[in-house]
Amino acid sequence: MNFLGLKIANKYGLVVLTATAIGAECIFTGYGAVGRVRNKVFSKKFMEENFKEIHTREVGSELPPLGYPDMGNGRYSDKLSYKEWFEFNNAQRAHYNFVEQVGIVIPVTLVAGIGFPLIASGLGSSYAVGRLLYTLGYSSKEGPKTVSYTHLTLPTIYSV
Repeated sequence: MNFLGLKIANKYGLVVLTATAIGAECIFTGYGAVGRVRNKVFSKKFMEENFKEIHTREVGSELPPLGYPDMGNGRYSDKLSYKEWFEFNNAQRAHYNFVEQVGIVIPVTLVAGIGFPLIASGLGSSYAVGRLLYTLGYSSKEGPKTVSYTHLTLPTIYSV
């Protein structure tokens, strides 16, 4: 197939599917890994017990749900136990790490897929699996020390 003078391989649809899956995984990591912990640690009860009075007095509106805008090191997080803070920040870090990389990985995968669709799709798929394993490891009880899955994600970033 030709597009603007570029010859695009017939299997380019696999590349688009892979890039879309990587983007979707990034979004779902935010909802799944971070959202699960955020719902647990910044419960309505926690927020009302610790912040309802001061928030109403100083802001004059209802307390925001789920600890927003705290991203793990703000006023709301100061009231968390160390264990809750550690768990929340590990989930946040796993997601942020994904967000920091996805802006490079998706375009590189799409561009590489123009000439090498199966290789780009394979590396992109490897990256997606590596990101899932990284997130599961990083947001586990042991946290960052369990992470050894970067060998699945780095080939996509460096070789394509």
